[in-house]
Amino acid sequence: MSRALAFVLRPWNIAAAIVLAVNDHVVKRAAPGWVSGKLSDVAGLFLLPSLVVALVALLRPRAPISRTMRWTTFAVGILFAAAKTLPLAMGLDVPWVPDPTDLVALAVLPLAWLHAVRSADVRHDFLVRVPALRFASVLLVAGATIATPQSMGIRRFPTWEVSRPSHAVGGAIVQAWVSRSTREGLGLSIDVACAPDAAPVSVDAQRTFLRLHHGHLAPIEVVSTKAESGAQARGYLAFEFDNLRAWNDGVRTAMLHLALRVGSGRRTLVLPLVHGRPSAHGKVPEEVQ
Repeated sequence: MSRALAFVLRPWNIAAAIVLAVNDHVVKRAAPGWVSGKLSDVAGLFLLPSLVVALVALLRPRAPISRTMRWTTFAVGILFAAAKTLPLAMGLDVPWVPDPTDLVALAVLPLAWLHAVRSADVRHDFLVRVPALRFASVLLVAGATIATPQSMGIRRFPTWEVSRPSHAVGGAIVQAWVSRSTREGLGLSIDVACAPDAAPVSVDAQRTFLRLHHGHLAPIEVVSTKAESGAQARGYLAFEFDNLRAWNDGVRTAMLHLALRVGSGRRTLVLPLVHGRPSAHGKVPEEVQ
């Protein structure tokens, strides 16, 4: 037991646990983005091999640390690379976002191995010998490792947002927002409110399309929107495409060409959409029933 604890409670492992905990609970909430996502991968990959080896030391106290750490580090790297790439290549539906750019974090594994091997003699580790420090360190490492699987278990697919959602069309106000972002595409809610003296406004779904990358997508699901004078109506448009592949291909913008019938005339609104990563604690998009 003391050998396993001493192997985990090394200063650099504690530092990795602090980075992991602060990043998952504070940084990702305050400033979600590329850096915070990669930082969790780096800290987690540094810490995980030591945790696995400590478990092996509990089960097999005489297991050689250096050889166990070498094979564990290799296995962690292979599994991490597979988790980040194979689901995307094979079209598998998994409870995390496969992202090949996360593979840059694998560069920390050799450092984790060197740190573990050079720290094999841990008989004089002050974090183990002082009971209060030992207890606090165990709580920190446990809390950091518990936080990471919870955030990975959320289906945080890249989300879309309408950058200019509200437009005046004659005497009516047309609002559009993304109410659903999934792996299979996105859904847009359309809200039309007409003034009492305004002409009726409706969405022409047959002439509406989403311009994504180099293609035009027609809606696959339509809940019609037609607001009479002095009334309000809400509709829905769904577009099908591989949302995750679009993200990994670098697609960050799209254009919704929203065709409207205004009285006896026609008008088209061009609404820009932006593509981004959701926060681990971000707002859940409203579901359209």
